Amino acid sequence: MGRVGLVVGIDPGTTTAWAVLDLSGNVRMVGSGKDVGLANVIRTVHACGKVVAIGTDKRVIPRVVASAAAKLGAQVLCPKDDLLRCDKHQLAQGIPCANEHEQDALACARFALRQLAPLIARVRKAARNKTIEFDDLVIAVLESGLGVKASIAMFDEVVYRKDRLAVLRDVSLVESVAKESAALRALRVERDGLRKALSASQRDLHLEQSRNEEFILRLHARAQVRKATVPAQALSLANQRASSLAALSRSLRKRQEFLESALINHYRFIVCRRMANLGMRELKRIEGLARVQMGDVLFVLRPQEYSVDALKRLHGIGVVIATPVQVDEELRGHLGLAAVSIDLSWVRHFESIVLIDRERFETEQKRLSLIEDVISSYRKERLQATYN
Repeated sequence: MGRVGLVVGIDPGTTTAWAVLDLSGNVRMVGSGKDVGLANVIRTVHACGKVVAIGTDKRVIPRVVASAAAKLGAQVLCPKDDLLRCDKHQLAQGIPCANEHEQDALACARFALRQLAPLIARVRKAARNKTIEFDDLVIAVLESGLGVKASIAMFDEVVYRKDRLAVLRDVSLVESVAKESAALRALRVERDGLRKALSASQRDLHLEQSRNEEFILRLHARAQVRKATVPAQALSLANQRASSLAALSRSLRKRQEFLESALINHYRFIVCRRMANLGMRELKRIEGLARVQMGDVLFVLRPQEYSVDALKRLHGIGVVIATPVQVDEELRGHLGLAAVSIDLSWVRHFESIVLIDRERFETEQKRLSLIEDVISSYRKERLQATYN
């Protein structure tokens, strides 16, 4: 097969840097650029060979690094604690770098290679007396999740003949194992996030159940001390608490279903807070849960109902309004906000939140932006013609 196994370090940010090492620790590439897209970084490192691991200097894996690993089918190796500046200097020592970002990326790559060193040593020893390329065997072990011996057996059975010069006839099994392993890793990440959300909901439910049980036990204790039946008023109150608990359980189940839907379909939908109108009372209501931030999309049922104070507040933030109402030029001028008219078939409704189909919304947003650019250009041309 002759593939080259690579370990990559990525330092994300406004200036993104990357470093590429082979499995022997040789530096294949170090680079950086301002406002470089993730796709360009992936294309650059993929051209050097097969990426088996990506290193980061952060304890919490950055979103850019996780996305790159998922697209390249590689593992992410991170430290237990964020790497200190002195540690990164020591890791990057001996290799000239153009800037500090490249030095951090090189340190991330060498950190990842150091974590893989025991596995690489075992593979090198196992491949010494075999007709299997060292890099191919390392790639197979990391992609499939199998042990070294199992990977060698897989090569003997599917990939290689006994003769070292034999040609690979069928790689479908290897590719299938790699794809399934990548899919499994992605499912594990989604499963962990879903477990955390469900755990929080279950804690709320258990807490309310405990409070209700304690309340009922106190009522029974009072009844035994008085040697009388529980008063009708206390029984009514207990029944009310039981009804309240049942309602809360239903609400929590709905919240769990919403969390499952949002976690699984986050790439398909835009999560928006629902507002009846653009009044100050509605704005304060939704900000009671979380403050409105720049770039948020708000779903407004009646944007023609607004208050000047609420519009001033939203102007200072810079939000986008999504509404089922047809927004004409007059209403758009009064609002002074980016407003997109949407079809209700794009929307999934929940109690205080709606999910809008991301692809349809962004397509409509681009269409409106193009129309505004054409109108603006036409007005400028007419104005210049008038002066001339």
